[in-house]
Amino acid sequence: MPGGYTRIPVATGGGVALRFVYVRPHKSKDQSTPRDRTLFVSNVPDGVEQSSIRDAWQRAYGRVVSVTRVDAAAGMPSSVLITFADASAIARALAPAEQLLALPATVQPPLLRPTRAAAFAELRDRALKAEVNEYMLKFDAAQAEMREAAADAEGVPDDDGFVTVTRAHNRLKRSEADGAAAKPPQKKNKATELQDFYHFQRHERKREHLHKLRQRFEDDKQRIAAMKAQRKFRPE
Repeated sequence: MPGGYTRIPVATGGGVALRFVYVRPHKSKDQSTPRDRTLFVSNVPDGVEQSSIRDAWQRAYGRVVSVTRVDAAAGMPSSVLITFADASAIARALAPAEQLLALPATVQPPLLRPTRAAAFAELRDRALKAEVNEYMLKFDAAQAEMREAAADAEGVPDDDGFVTVTRAHNRLKRSEADGAAAKPPQKKNKATELQDFYHFQRHERKREHLHKLRQRFEDDKQRIAAMKAQRKFRPE
């Protein structure tokens, strides 16, 4: 790889690959870190403790003496320096990787770039959403045209003389119901509510009604008798 790096796959304890880390021998002139036993590791997952890195690399390649985190510039991946007790561990780490480098399962995976499959799925979902929106716009426009055509054809006879009748009574009932709901409730007359409340009130009302009927009957008899008397022939 460019820069003399070797790519090592990293996985959680459950075996799910997270990313690749890139390693190369340490080339610094600093005498505090032995160059023959130190690896420079870049693209370390965020949130991984130094103790976890020590345990993972020690299990895979050999005893680790120290893990030192390297200050990275803003926007650059995290890096560490791993110093082994034996120089042979460097050769094992730089050899072609045959298995994933295991990290503790408690490490939370960082946000990764979307894979090609995920990007394709996102584009497909966007295209499907756009297609559905376009179909619904056309459907709404067609429904509006049908309603306008039905309103124009209402009450107009066709070629055979028939008139198309639409079901407008539901709209009328709904408008009437809305109007009734909008009207304030009317107060009831207490005198009307108490009418015929007692038995004697009903009895008195019926007797008064019967008396009025009899009086009207007598008045009608007198009026008829007077009309007959006027029609009777009286010679001079």
